[in-house]
Amino acid sequence: MEITDNHLNKNNEKQGGHYVSFLLKEYDNIAQAHFNTKNSLSVFFRYYLLIMALPLPLFAVILGKMPGQTTTIQSYEMILNTFIEYIPIFSIILAIVGFCVMLYISGIHFDALLYARQVNGIRWYFDKISPLNNEEKLKVKVLPTDNTKPKINTRHSFDYVIYVFGIIDGAYLWYGIEYYLNLNRWSILILLIAGVIHYCAYRFMAYRFEKKW
Repeated sequence: MEITDNHLNKNNEKQGGHYVSFLLKEYDNIAQAHFNTKNSLSVFFRYYLLIMALPLPLFAVILGKMPGQTTTIQSYEMILNTFIEYIPIFSIILAIVGFCVMLYISGIHFDALLYARQVNGIRWYFDKISPLNNEEKLKVKVLPTDNTKPKINTRHSFDYVIYVFGIIDGAYLWYGIEYYLNLNRWSILILLIAGVIHYCAYRFMAYRFEKKW
Protein backbone atom coordinates (compact mmCIF):
# COMPACT_ATOMS: atom_id res chain seq x y z
CA MET A 1 0.00 0.00 0.00
CA GLU A 2 1.34 3.39 -0.96
CA ILE A 3 1.90 5.74 1.96
CA THR A 4 0.88 9.26 1.04
CA ASP A 5 1.75 12.57 2.72
CA ASN A 6 -1.86 12.86 3.91
CA HIS A 7 -1.58 9.44 5.57
CA LEU A 8 1.63 10.48 7.36
CA ASN A 9 0.05 13.73 8.55
CA LYS A 10 -2.94 11.88 9.97
CA ASN A 11 -0.63 9.39 11.69
CA ASN A 12 1.44 12.23 13.18
CA GLU A 13 -1.72 13.93 14.44
CA LYS A 14 -2.84 10.67 16.01
CA GLN A 15 0.52 10.13 17.70
CA GLY A 16 0.56 13.76 18.81
CA GLY A 17 -2.86 13.33 20.35
CA HIS A 18 -1.62 10.30 22.28
CA TYR A 19 1.38 12.29 23.49
CA VAL A 20 -0.79 15.17 24.65
CA SER A 21 -3.03 12.72 26.52
CA PHE A 22 0.06 11.20 28.09
CA LEU A 23 1.38 14.59 29.20
CA LEU A 24 -1.96 15.57 30.70
CA LYS A 25 -2.08 12.32 32.67
CA GLU A 26 1.56 12.75 33.61
CA TYR A 27 0.88 16.30 34.79
CA ASP A 28 -1.90 15.12 37.09
CA ASN A 29 0.21 12.30 38.53
CA ILE A 30 3.41 14.32 39.00
CA ALA A 31 1.58 17.33 40.46
CA GLN A 32 -0.13 15.03 42.96
CA ALA A 33 3.17 13.34 43.77
CA HIS A 34 4.74 16.76 44.34
CA PHE A 35 2.09 17.76 46.87
CA ASN A 36 2.32 14.34 48.54
CA THR A 37 6.06 14.69 49.04
CA LYS A 38 5.51 18.13 50.55
CA ASN A 39 3.05 16.59 53.00
CA SER A 40 5.54 13.81 53.74
CA LEU A 41 8.13 16.43 54.65
CA SER A 42 5.80 17.95 57.22
CA VAL A 43 4.88 14.54 58.65
CA PHE A 44 8.46 13.33 59.01
CA PHE A 45 9.56 16.64 60.55
CA ARG A 46 6.81 16.29 63.15
CA TYR A 47 8.03 12.75 63.83
CA TYR A 48 11.53 14.11 64.27
CA LEU A 49 10.38 16.67 66.81
CA LEU A 50 8.47 13.92 68.59
CA ILE A 51 11.62 11.78 68.77
CA MET A 52 13.67 14.69 70.07
CA ALA A 53 11.06 15.40 72.77
CA LEU A 54 11.02 11.75 73.85
CA PRO A 55 13.29 12.15 76.94
CA LEU A 56 10.78 14.32 78.81
CA PRO A 57 7.75 11.95 78.69
CA LEU A 58 10.12 9.01 79.18
CA PHE A 59 11.42 10.66 82.33
CA ALA A 60 7.82 11.15 83.54
CA VAL A 61 7.00 7.47 82.88
CA ILE A 62 10.08 6.34 84.77
CA LEU A 63 9.15 8.64 87.61
CA GLY A 64 5.69 7.10 87.79
CA LYS A 65 7.13 3.59 87.91
CA MET A 66 9.55 4.33 90.74
CA PRO A 67 8.59 3.06 94.20
CA GLY A 68 7.24 5.58 96.63
CA GLN A 69 4.02 7.36 97.38
CA THR A 70 4.99 10.91 96.45
CA THR A 71 7.18 12.53 93.81
CA THR A 72 9.39 14.67 96.04
CA ILE A 73 12.76 16.23 95.42
CA GLN A 74 14.29 13.04 96.83
CA SER A 75 12.45 11.03 94.16
CA TYR A 76 13.97 13.12 91.39
CA GLU A 77 17.42 12.79 92.90
CA MET A 78 17.03 9.02 93.17
CA ILE A 79 16.01 8.75 89.50
CA LEU A 80 18.87 10.95 88.35
CA ASN A 81 21.38 8.94 90.37
CA THR A 82 19.99 5.72 88.89
CA PHE A 83 20.00 6.73 85.23
CA ILE A 84 22.66 9.44 85.12
CA GLU A 85 25.17 7.14 83.43
CA TYR A 86 22.76 6.27 80.63
CA ILE A 87 21.45 9.74 79.82
CA PRO A 88 24.58 10.95 77.92
CA ILE A 89 24.66 7.75 75.81
CA PHE A 90 20.96 8.13 75.05
CA SER A 91 21.59 11.77 74.13
CA ILE A 92 24.33 10.87 71.64
CA ILE A 93 22.12 8.18 70.10
CA LEU A 94 19.31 10.72 69.65
CA ALA A 95 21.73 13.09 67.90
CA ILE A 96 22.76 10.33 65.46
CA VAL A 97 19.13 9.36 64.82
CA GLY A 98 18.29 13.01 64.19
CA PHE A 99 21.12 13.28 61.67
CA CYS A 100 19.86 10.20 59.79
CA VAL A 101 16.31 11.59 59.77
CA MET A 102 17.66 14.84 58.33
CA LEU A 103 19.33 12.94 55.46
CA TYR A 104 16.11 11.07 54.72
CA ILE A 105 13.97 14.22 54.78
CA SER A 106 16.49 15.96 52.51
CA GLY A 107 16.03 13.15 49.96
CA ILE A 108 12.26 13.68 50.03
CA HIS A 109 12.83 17.41 49.54
CA PHE A 110 14.98 16.81 46.47
CA ASP A 111 12.35 14.47 45.02
CA ALA A 112 9.76 17.23 45.43
CA LEU A 113 12.02 19.62 43.50
CA LEU A 114 12.46 17.05 40.75
CA TYR A 115 8.68 16.66 40.45
CA ALA A 116 8.37 20.43 40.23
CA ARG A 117 10.83 20.44 37.32
CA GLN A 118 8.80 17.83 35.47
CA VAL A 119 5.62 19.86 35.94
CA ASN A 120 7.44 22.94 34.62
CA GLY A 121 8.52 20.99 31.54
CA ILE A 122 4.96 19.93 30.77
CA ARG A 123 3.79 23.52 31.15
CA TRP A 124 6.52 24.54 28.68
CA TYR A 125 5.26 22.04 26.10
CA PHE A 126 1.69 23.32 26.20
CA ASP A 127 2.94 26.89 26.25
CA LYS A 128 4.92 26.15 23.08
CA ILE A 129 2.02 24.64 21.14
CA SER A 130 -0.49 27.22 22.34
CA PRO A 131 -2.02 29.37 19.55
CA LEU A 132 -2.03 32.42 21.81
CA ASN A 133 0.46 35.21 21.19
CA ASN A 134 3.04 36.18 23.80
CA GLU A 135 0.96 39.05 25.17
CA GLU A 136 -2.03 36.79 25.70
CA LYS A 137 0.17 34.09 27.24
CA LEU A 138 1.53 36.56 29.79
CA LYS A 139 -2.02 37.25 30.96
CA VAL A 140 -2.49 33.55 31.70
CA LYS A 141 0.95 32.23 32.63
CA VAL A 142 2.15 32.76 36.20
CA LEU A 143 3.95 29.56 37.17
CA PRO A 144 7.39 28.80 35.64
CA THR A 145 7.92 26.73 32.48
CA ASP A 146 11.67 26.11 32.88
CA ASN A 147 12.46 22.44 33.59
CA THR A 148 15.90 23.34 34.96
CA LYS A 149 14.23 25.11 37.89
CA PRO A 150 13.91 25.03 40.83
CA LYS A 151 17.61 24.44 41.27
CA ILE A 152 18.52 21.73 43.73
CA ASN A 153 22.00 22.88 44.70
CA THR A 154 21.03 26.38 45.77
CA ARG A 155 19.52 28.13 48.76
CA HIS A 156 15.92 27.29 49.66
CA SER A 157 13.62 28.00 52.57
CA PHE A 158 14.30 24.33 53.42
CA ASP A 159 17.73 25.49 54.62
CA TYR A 160 16.06 26.76 57.80
CA VAL A 161 14.84 23.23 58.50
CA ILE A 162 18.47 22.07 58.26
CA TYR A 163 19.43 24.77 60.78
CA VAL A 164 16.84 23.42 63.21
CA PHE A 165 18.23 19.91 62.77
CA GLY A 166 21.74 21.18 63.40
CA ILE A 167 20.78 23.07 66.57
CA ILE A 168 18.71 20.28 68.16
CA ASP A 169 21.04 17.44 67.20
CA GLY A 170 24.04 19.55 68.20
CA ALA A 171 22.54 20.21 71.62
CA TYR A 172 22.03 16.50 72.30
CA LEU A 173 25.50 15.70 71.01
CA TRP A 174 26.99 18.49 73.11
CA TYR A 175 25.43 17.14 76.29
CA GLY A 176 26.60 13.58 75.64
CA ILE A 177 30.18 14.51 74.79
CA GLU A 178 30.48 17.19 77.46
CA TYR A 179 29.52 14.68 80.13
CA TYR A 180 32.43 12.39 79.24
CA LEU A 181 35.10 14.87 78.12
CA ASN A 182 34.28 17.91 80.28
CA LEU A 183 35.44 20.44 77.68
CA ASN A 184 34.10 23.41 79.65
CA ARG A 185 34.27 26.62 77.58
CA TRP A 186 35.41 24.73 74.48
CA SER A 187 32.21 22.70 74.46
CA ILE A 188 30.50 25.35 72.30
CA LEU A 189 32.65 24.07 69.45
CA ILE A 190 30.61 20.86 69.51
CA LEU A 191 27.48 22.82 68.62
CA LEU A 192 29.29 24.62 65.80
CA ILE A 193 30.84 21.43 64.45
CA ALA A 194 27.48 19.63 64.55
CA GLY A 195 25.83 22.48 62.66
CA VAL A 196 28.58 22.53 60.02
CA ILE A 197 28.38 18.74 59.57
CA HIS A 198 24.61 18.90 59.07
CA TYR A 199 24.82 21.71 56.55
CA CYS A 200 27.75 20.23 54.63
CA ALA A 201 26.02 16.83 54.45
CA TYR A 202 22.89 18.51 53.10
CA ARG A 203 24.88 20.48 50.53
CA PHE A 204 26.77 17.36 49.45
CA MET A 205 23.48 15.52 48.90
CA ALA A 206 22.15 18.48 46.92
CA TYR A 207 25.27 18.50 44.75
CA ARG A 208 24.94 14.76 44.05
CA PHE A 209 21.25 15.05 43.17
CA GLU A 210 21.83 18.06 40.91
CA LYS A 211 24.67 16.29 39.11
CA LYS A 212 22.63 13.09 38.77
CA TRP A 213 19.58 14.71 37.20
